[in-house]
Amino acid sequence: MPDLKIASYNCKYFDNLQCKLDFMRNVFNSCGFLCIQEHWLFDTQFHRFDWLCDERVQFTATSAMDTNVIKCGRPHGGTAIVWKCSISYKIEVIDTVSPRISAIR
Repeated sequence: MPDLKIASYNCKYFDNLQCKLDFMRNVFNSCGFLCIQEHWLFDTQFHRFDWLCDERVQFTATSAMDTNVIKCGRPHGGTAIVWKCSISYKIEVIDTVSPRISAIR
């Protein structure tokens, strides 16, 4: 695995703001795995990770936000690990107890 590259990014809300999306795409194009913190997404919004790449991606993600609780504003949190489907590594998603941890092996 000499060419394995992993990047980590605290995005402070994964939105479709073009400059942030362009930056994240550029980072993702130069690595095999992108670890994202503070995406602030609900479980139903994880499809947005597809925006990171022109090819298909896979991911594991957690949301720290409870859809059953109405809150003012958006609480911080949420993690994800995103990788391209074409990657040649065998990926196993590890179930975690915490809604603030994403893990793979």
